[in-house]
Amino acid sequence: MGIPAPVHRCRSGQRCVVLEARDRVGGRIWTSRRWPDLPVDLGASWIHGTDRNPIFDEANRLGIATTVFDVGSFEGAGASVYYSSTGTRLDADEIEAADLLRAVYPGRFRPPLVAQASGWWADEFGRGSYSFTAVGSGEQDREALAEPVEGRLWRAGEAQHPTLHSTVHGAWLSGQSAGAQAAV
Repeated sequence: MGIPAPVHRCRSGQRCVVLEARDRVGGRIWTSRRWPDLPVDLGASWIHGTDRNPIFDEANRLGIATTVFDVGSFEGAGASVYYSSTGTRLDADEIEAADLLRAVYPGRFRPPLVAQASGWWADEFGRGSYSFTAVGSGEQDREALAEPVEGRLWRAGEAQHPTLHSTVHGAWLSGQSAGAQAAV
């Protein structure tokens, strides 16, 4: 999601090279082209927060329907809480995935014939994790990580945002910041 960085640089008329650490564009969020006629976006399934979040704003701009809720979140003593697509709370103490989908999408759910999953937990680079703030580290460490290298290399991604790390919009905003620095 550091994509805004090269966009800013290219718009200012400067040459830009994007380096990726993998053989595809994207970290946890990417588009699988395993099925030629049906690209599938994998990796992200929610937007963290709605206030001053460019991802939420972009979803609204594109007319993508969103619902503010927490699927599978925990309340109080740790009971799972599930909501339907209309925001109605579901009783789901021991609900199975197929039962949950039938409840969330009544009359519209059919078991899949084939499926894809991100396999994030087995990813050789991520191993199912994202950046976190270790004991003894803080915002200044993330800011240092985001510093340009010799005025020629700008890094962007969720780990480079000082306060919104581990989120898609933190990655996006770090890309905007890196792009603005590079365009100067």
